[in-house]
Formats: sequence, structure tokens, C-alpha cells
Amino acid sequence: MVAETLPTFAASVTISTRGSVNSWPALVNLRSTLTDREQFEWAINSVPGLVRLREAALTERKICTVDLLHYKLSTGYRTAKFASFATAWEGGHTILQWAARGAYTEVVEFLVSVPGLLVNEVRGTLLQRTALHWASSLGHVSIVELLLTAPGIDVNARDEQGSTPLHLAALFRHADVVRVLAMAAGIGLNALGDAVVTPLQIALDSLRTNETPQDRDIVETLVGAGGLVYEAPAHDDASPHVVSALYWAVVNPDLHDVVEVLTAMERVDVNFGGRSKKTPLYNAVRNGYRDVVQVLVRAGADVNIHYPLYLAVARGFEDIAEVLVTTPGLHITTRRFEDAKQLASVRGFSDLAALMTRVQRRKNLQRWVPCVSIDCVPNSHRPLH
Repeated sequence: MVAETLPTFAASVTISTRGSVNSWPALVNLRSTLTDREQFEWAINSVPGLVRLREAALTERKICTVDLLHYKLSTGYRTAKFASFATAWEGGHTILQWAARGAYTEVVEFLVSVPGLLVNEVRGTLLQRTALHWASSLGHVSIVELLLTAPGIDVNARDEQGSTPLHLAALFRHADVVRVLAMAAGIGLNALGDAVVTPLQIALDSLRTNETPQDRDIVETLVGAGGLVYEAPAHDDASPHVVSALYWAVVNPDLHDVVEVLTAMERVDVNFGGRSKKTPLYNAVRNGYRDVVQVLVRAGADVNIHYPLYLAVARGFEDIAEVLVTTPGLHITTRRFEDAKQLASVRGFSDLAALMTRVQRRKNLQRWVPCVSIDCVPNSHRPLH
């Protein structure tokens, strides 16, 4: 085991780093413009990222790594790819992963500027996670923003469990990181992890189990950005269905407490179930979830799409049918309403059939306009009731 010793260079890097250059390309260009070698060495010794690395270099291996970075920079090398593979920097992490985990901003800022550095490197590292994975899982939003500027950054990289950085940010409830990643170019908003769940599904589960303000923010961010859920296929040989968060919450009894939360969100479309899917209201009716139906109706769900009233009667959910019949906006002058009323009579739902008749009569009365002609027999045009 190598004994930890203080770096021999430490005394020479105690210069103030305020205003110092922290970019590899900028320093390489500076080398060609400065005629005074000492001035250039001072500039290198003042690089905030290198200064922090030297402070952390307490083993011979770490010192050698920093010395090599310093040498390549001072001699004008335009690449330092070797630093990508220094997995023994600390705890099985590369320098970049270590800096991302520790939120060492100045180090990350410097390293992402190093030409040739492999920002997505995971070989030999813990959990096969990139620096972006670690920063996202730990909630270091400023580090995430820096890493997203790195050339070649893979925003959808997978760790050994198939999780992307967005999966981890949602799992560990880092709302600010989710907001940044959701807007990143090329982000796989609905990527599936090994557990066949999207980031939104993870967030919905968190919202159900132990709701926090962060959970609401995350769900609203993902929904607003176009986040969806994958519904397991009914048969093994079928493909998963893409559905909305509200649809998913409606068809899963464990998530019914989340339905009201979702309907209160500005960006949630209460009538959207997913591509080739019925509405959330239709599915709530189909499954006999009266309380959910009431929540959706109060939230403004359209009771005429796919006309769930007939379905409620056909399935014997008289109480749900009553909720729909008394909902403002229901089309009651259509053939479908008459069919539903006739079916209610056939099935012996006399109270429901009577209610439907009363609603029709009330509607007719509201539409009646008295005739004002002097030749008209009083009330001759009033609807029968």
C-alpha cells in the first residue's frame, strides 16, 4: 500500500485563483501568446481545477496523475485522454466521476474542457455509472449543467441496472436536476430501465408512497415535457402500450390517491389516455371506480368522448351512470343517450331511467322560448312534461 504523502508541488500552488483561467484550450492558446515562461507557469499553477486536484492528491498515484496533467498542459498537448482511465483515483472512480460525486465544480469545469477526455467512461468503475449518473443521483445540479456542456456527453447512458441519469434523478427526488435533464438535447424522456419503467413511473410511485413537494414538481415537469408511462402488455408477445400519467393512475388502484393530484396540474390533459387509448374517464367507468369518476368529472373531463354513460349502464354501474347523467355538458339529445336509457329500463334500473327522463325534460324546458304572437294560444308551444 502506498503511504499518503503531501504533494511536493503543494507549496507552489497557494497563489490566489481568483480570475484564473480554468480551460485547457484557453491555456494552450495562452502558451503561444506569452513570451515569458514564468508567466505561463504561473497561469498553469493558478488553474482552479488543478489546484483542487493537487490538494486532493494524497497518494503517489494521484500525484503522478496530476503531475502528468500539469506536464501535458505546460508543454502544449492538445489531449489528455489518459485521465479518463484513472479509475483508481478514489474508490474505483475516475477523476471526473470523483469530482462529480463530490460536487467539485472547479475540477469538473476544468476536466470537461480537456480535449480527449472520455466523459462517458465507466470501465472498471462502480455500478458502471458515468459522471452524469453520479451528479444526477446526488442532486448536484450545477455539476449536471457543466457536464451537459461537455462534447460527446451521453445524456441517456445506462448504468449496470439499465438506469439513465434521468431515472436516478427521479428516483432520488431531485426536482431541480430533473428540470435540467428534461430540457437537455437528445434526452430520452421515456427511456425504459431494466425494470421496464420510465422516469415518470418512478416519480408517480414516489408521489404515491410518501408525497413531497419535490415529487409534485418532478411529475409536473415530466408530464409537461411529454413524459409518458409504459403499460405492460396483456400477452408476452405483445409490445408495451404508451399511456399518460393520468391513465396509468386511473387503471392502477394503488395510484388512485394520485389522480386528484394529477388533475390539479395545469399541464395534465384530463382527456388524454395515450396513443390508441380510451380516455381516463372511460377507463374509470369501465372498472367501476366511482370515486375516480367523480374526481375526473370535477376536473372537467369530457363525458361525451366514447360516451361512457352507455358503458356504465351495460356494466351495471348504476351509481356511476347517475354521476354521468347529472354532469353538465352531457349530450342528452343523441341516439346514444336514448339507447342508454332504454338499456337502463331493460336492466331494471328504474330509478336511473326516471332520472334520465327528468334530465331530458329539464333540458327541454330550458330551451323553450314563449311565443309572443298576439294570435298564439297561451303556452301552446310549451313542451309536455
